[in-house]
Amino acid sequence: MNLNTLAIKAAKGPNGGAMQVEDMIRFVLFHGEQAADEIDRLQAHYRWPMDGLLPDGSRVAPLGRWTKVCVAFGRNGAVGLVPLLSDEEDGSFAAAILEKVHTPESVEVLLTFCERENSSGWLSPDPMHPVWKAMGALNLLLGLEDYVSVDASVLDRLRHVVWTRFSHTPIPARQATLIYALRGAPSRAALEWLENLKITDESLIYARKACIKSMKSRLALTHRALNMEEKRQVRKKRALDV
Repeated sequence: MNLNTLAIKAAKGPNGGAMQVEDMIRFVLFHGEQAADEIDRLQAHYRWPMDGLLPDGSRVAPLGRWTKVCVAFGRNGAVGLVPLLSDEEDGSFAAAILEKVHTPESVEVLLTFCERENSSGWLSPDPMHPVWKAMGALNLLLGLEDYVSVDASVLDRLRHVVWTRFSHTPIPARQATLIYALRGAPSRAALEWLENLKITDESLIYARKACIKSMKSRLALTHRALNMEEKRQVRKKRALDV
């Protein structure tokens, strides 16, 4: 996508025209600061809404909110989203960008945010709350076959977050989010914790089973991490399957 493509799509009607949120994200991931400048210019021209609900009751993509996080990332990378993650309105959008950035820096920003999040965020039942979106993003970055390679100390920190928060999380669906995130930090201790976990909720039992299977595979002596080209092919296929 060249620098003119987004403007052409945006001009084809109200509320972003033919442009999709994914177009904006791909644009900024590829072009960086140049994309940020162009997206900022388009927002100043079209004044896209910050919320998805318009005064007349119709629903649209909150392109103004996406613009904000895309510009922040385009100009300063993953660290540019640090202040936005802590905002209840912007945080879920920032996490959604970071989950597409397969780098240790993205993992670090998400994990540090989760470590610093206060207890009120963890008690939220809303899956769109920034802390739960961040945990989901960590699962996608670390728990799938094309996982990001990070230092062992990072995985230690992720395990600590899950173990600390699990028993204080009252909603089974959010506990499942923690279990799925844990599969990205496989260790013998984590496997033992999962196997000894006393749970009765069916969704948690299913999550535990999937996590144990993934961990055993990653801990096996025959396990081999994918190389960069293999990861690229996996991500390409995943995008086509959506």
